[in-house]
Amino acid sequence: MQFRLARWEFRVSLVPTVATFVVLPLLLALGIWQLGRAQIKAELLALRSQQSAQGPLEISQLGELGDEVRYRAVDGRGQYLAHRQVLLDNRTLDGRPGYHVLTPLVLESGVGVIVNRGWVALGDTRQQLPLIPVPEGSVVIHGVIDRPPRPGLRLGEGVVVKQGWPMVVLAVDLDDLSEILGIELLPMLVLLSPGEPGGFVRHWAPDEAFGPDRNVGYAAQWFALAAALLVIYLVVNLRRVDDGSR
Repeated sequence: MQFRLARWEFRVSLVPTVATFVVLPLLLALGIWQLGRAQIKAELLALRSQQSAQGPLEISQLGELGDEVRYRAVDGRGQYLAHRQVLLDNRTLDGRPGYHVLTPLVLESGVGVIVNRGWVALGDTRQQLPLIPVPEGSVVIHGVIDRPPRPGLRLGEGVVVKQGWPMVVLAVDLDDLSEILGIELLPMLVLLSPGEPGGFVRHWAPDEAFGPDRNVGYAAQWFALAAALLVIYLVVNLRRVDDGSR
């Protein structure tokens, strides 16, 4: 297969063609994926802004988690289960490894909710867990509703790093935690407000590392690489024709 233009011809070579048709869809898919990520982040930021204008809800009155309550401010009264805490592993802050401290709170209604009390640094070794003090007695908390990180992974499928208490996990499954704790848990997390006592380091902005603009920039880079690949493919397969004239 060849196309001639003046003293140049386009001659398809097997190896560059196969490489281009393998890599080009991948680059385009990565760009489209980044645009999708940007849209999701933009929607989350808009939802958070909208919900922040609403008044707080009472935790015990909530029965399910939907977009109508996600990121809503909530209040609740109950007692922490100080000896049944969970450390969510692989949580970094400014490049430092650590955990999110998830503490069950039993509300006055008898239903429980998992409260994310913030980030703590990793100990000197992974065998040395950080000290995680818990407020005693009845407490009133103020926070924001969110979903558990990475829902769908189950504690019974290899995500428990350390058994016992505090339990160290790689992901959160509220159904499994409810069974382990022996109490009914609301299908949500409460992110303890930064100004509330009894917590640790708390930065709750969604996707706080960077916003949707960064993803759009990444998408532009992937699309630029795809365009560059096409240009290289054309150049590699374009040949000058020597017609013997001087």
